[in-house]
Amino acid sequence: MWTKLAEGHLDGWINDEPEVKWKGNIAMAELYKHDPFLTGHSAMTYNSNAYFRNISEAGKELGLAADDWIALSPPASADSRGTDAAFEIPYVFAIPGNAASADAAWELLKYIMSPSQANRLVRFNYGSTLPTVAAEEAKESERSAVFYRTAVDPAYVLEVAERNADPVYKELVNAAWSEAYKRTQNLGDEALDVPALLKAMQAMAEEKLAAARSGSTASTGGTP
Repeated sequence: MWTKLAEGHLDGWINDEPEVKWKGNIAMAELYKHDPFLTGHSAMTYNSNAYFRNISEAGKELGLAADDWIALSPPASADSRGTDAAFEIPYVFAIPGNAASADAAWELLKYIMSPSQANRLVRFNYGSTLPTVAAEEAKESERSAVFYRTAVDPAYVLEVAERNADPVYKELVNAAWSEAYKRTQNLGDEALDVPALLKAMQAMAEEKLAAARSGSTASTGGTP
């Protein structure tokens, strides 16, 4: 399915609406009227979870009912679970072992953490998060199954945090982004040469990295 989605974007049958050139301050209500998916001109859209807010705010005005759309998560490797930079735990549930209604509390927790409830949650107004729950319903005898095991690697999380705070890394990301933006915005009627783009981005990144290393060596008086 995801291969067809990518092909559909390239071929134009999923979203072939012409780009609108906006000038000045534009109200969101006006932007919604030109959104191919919200207005029913496009059958699919590929967006971040922040797009849920667009649907919540524009749905009633444009006649988009709750049963008119569904959200699917993109495919991901099982080895990468819990490594997303946007991953967060907003709350933790705790049920005392000696609680008078412990069994009832567990039933409520299973409902809160169920896939159906997660699907309902994304339809709330101003909802811009994707809750992650167990893929299968919890069995009656297996209470621990209602919890999603994130398998977060602490070393990886710290490595990402350190990398993102590195000025050199930020400069590399900005350089790569600038090159990609320049090439995609000046295509005309030609197709994007992805291998050439990746090669150019790699060369630019290596150039920036070499310059940063050279500057660091010069400032410390050492040798590479």
